[in-house]
Amino acid sequence: MLDVSAGGVSMPSLETVSLKRIMATEEAVLQLVSGCSCLADLTLEQCPSMEELVVTSPRLESFSIFCCHNTRHVVLHTELLRTLRYRDGLPGKNFFTIADCTKVLAMTIDICQSFVRKSAPTVTPIMKLITRCTNLTFLHLHLSMAYHSGTFMRALRRLPHLRQLALKGIIKDDQTVRSISTLLRNTPGLDMLSLSLLRPYSPKPYYLGINSSIIQTFI
Repeated sequence: MLDVSAGGVSMPSLETVSLKRIMATEEAVLQLVSGCSCLADLTLEQCPSMEELVVTSPRLESFSIFCCHNTRHVVLHTELLRTLRYRDGLPGKNFFTIADCTKVLAMTIDICQSFVRKSAPTVTPIMKLITRCTNLTFLHLHLSMAYHSGTFMRALRRLPHLRQLALKGIIKDDQTVRSISTLLRNTPGLDMLSLSLLRPYSPKPYYLGINSSIIQTFI
């Protein structure tokens, strides 16, 4: 349990903080983060109390936020950010406010929801974030973004320094294959393409006498 005293926190020498499954109040988390004036690497994972996060450390170089489903806005007051990682559902408009996106060199965006039947405006915020990081050299995305390959390609064309692209997910249909092929034709500057293919879920007919497809409907 995170217990922050009323007087706040002062840890000026601490450079790396990783908070996972913290059930403390948003105020307590913010006090902890703000008390690390030299913070260079911050990771938040499954922190349900966080709705708006403000990181004031001017030395922050790496920021990761994973599965903080209630977070609506993240403000990073740093001009040194090099690495940005995000894993959750599609973020809303202006989810990230970053002092200087042009310093970001590596980005991982892992959207944990299907893009099928998603309209183009719903993916616009994440595409705008990518295109604002004009000096990206490494980008890791989920293959599900292939369902909006046109928007995706327009974003990649604005990244002249992109050299490494990593795609992770399931190739569900021919559309995904065609989208990857189109991507390769339109990114001649790539030095490396990494494909991490996941095995589709294939339920067994019965497990302990129960149809597993029925179980899935309740998960």
